[in-house]
Amino acid sequence: MKKVILSLIAACAMTTAFAQNSASLSQSGIGNSSTTTQIGNAQTAVISQTGNGNINVNEQFSVFSQQVNVTQVGDVNEAYTSQNADAGPLNLIDINQEGTGNLAIADQSAFLTINSQAYINQIGAFNTAVVNQINAINDVAEVDQQGFGQNAEINQGSTSAFSTNSYAYIQQYSSFGPQFALINQLGDGNQAYVYQSADAGPNNFATINQDGDGNIAVIDQSDFYTLGTTATINQTGSSNQAAIYQLGGGATFSNGSIATITQTGDFNFAALQQSGGPGNFADITQTGDGNVVTGISTFYAVQLGDSNSLTISQTSATGGPGQYAQVQQLGSGNTGVITQSN
Repeated sequence: MKKVILSLIAACAMTTAFAQNSASLSQSGIGNSSTTTQIGNAQTAVISQTGNGNINVNEQFSVFSQQVNVTQVGDVNEAYTSQNADAGPLNLIDINQEGTGNLAIADQSAFLTINSQAYINQIGAFNTAVVNQINAINDVAEVDQQGFGQNAEINQGSTSAFSTNSYAYIQQYSSFGPQFALINQLGDGNQAYVYQSADAGPNNFATINQDGDGNIAVIDQSDFYTLGTTATINQTGSSNQAAIYQLGGGATFSNGSIATITQTGDFNFAALQQSGGPGNFADITQTGDGNVVTGISTFYAVQLGDSNSLTISQTSATGGPGQYAQVQQLGSGNTGVITQSN
């Protein structure tokens, strides 16, 4: 990977060494403030603010080409972007905010943050979105929020580890905030998706942690009758897949449910749906390679009803063959425990 990185930098340095910086600002309203600081070459900033009391601050300190676009419509919105530490080339930050009191923060400040894109779109009031791409190469992060009091954070890479060719997406559409979503990605070719929409909430929590290569994780808590739920997926290894769906049950609220999937190893698969009532609990742990948890008639394990409890622990040897479990619990107050090892 080092050769690829150095080749990309060398190829782009020739095209950016003598390019000018460019900054464009349009403001309409009362009390708006915008500050753009560019040190280096081929930096581009395009800022538009319409309304009152909006704040924008951009920093671009790099010898490589980068771009930031910020559009804010409404009142007292804030946007802060950083593309420093000779990051780039070809990084992009694109922020669009419409409403009142929204906050967006995006940071791509690392020498080995290259060709990564951060997109933040917020409509509503007092939403908060944070995207950090540090040592992120060819990564894409998207936050899409509508409603009130949503909170989203995506971290790709860190000061000590890379994230490459990965994708993260958070969608939170609800009039009943706050909701909370967090995605952390390290490794190569990971995908993470969080959906908390359809006027779900308030107080749903979703967290995805990925460290490895080729992992896929999905959390969907998109239902008007889903509130106060918590879902967590932890993946360490390669080519793991996990999905959690926590939904209401028609006119029955699915509040206070908790679901956790933890995968350590390679080629594990686990999918779970909890719906139909409050107080369900599930904890699925897979260690080793090739473990699978599904349902009996569906690809996901099912808990339908309220106050059900499910605990699954699968341990297999490196390389498999892996454990296999099918689960379905219908009704109320059921308890299921499955332990498999070899």
